Amino acid sequence: MARRLGALLVVLAMAALAAGTLSAPFGLAAGWPWLLALAVLSFFWLAGFWRGWLWSAPWGLAGFTLAAAAGLLQGLGAGWMILGLVAALCAWDLHYLAHLLQDLAPAEAHRTLERRHIQRVLTVAGLSLALAAVALTLEVKLTFFLALLLGLLAAWGLGRAVGFLRGEAD
Repeated sequence: MARRLGALLVVLAMAALAAGTLSAPFGLAAGWPWLLALAVLSFFWLAGFWRGWLWSAPWGLAGFTLAAAAGLLQGLGAGWMILGLVAALCAWDLHYLAHLLQDLAPAEAHRTLERRHIQRVLTVAGLSLALAAVALTLEVKLTFFLALLLGLLAAWGLGRAVGFLRGEAD
């Protein structure tokens, strides 16, 4: 299940980045090299899923991250770039999960572990996309002190979340 969902997420990441490229004013006329590069990168990542190439996941994630960053720098749709990046990150995670689980016998515990991991990944992805949508639509003017305070609060919250997840995994 992780292998199929991961492959679907690679296709979703490619489609989102391609849609962001095609929504640009230059459209297909100047965007075809990007689309070709995305298609080649997606092909190698999908081949890595089916052939068991572990090296294809980090290269695929790096390529999609660079493509999303370049799209943002060129002023392409931020929503499409974020969707493509989140989908690529989920595909990267599921690629490693599929690799770890391929040597295990397909028992009920194996399926339960896989299902729980996929639920967690998709929950985090959904929350990330929801927060990104709020961040893209909401405009707030912050003073330096308030920005610093929010940054410290975010760092504290992240530390608490990591501590909670470590405690849950034990």
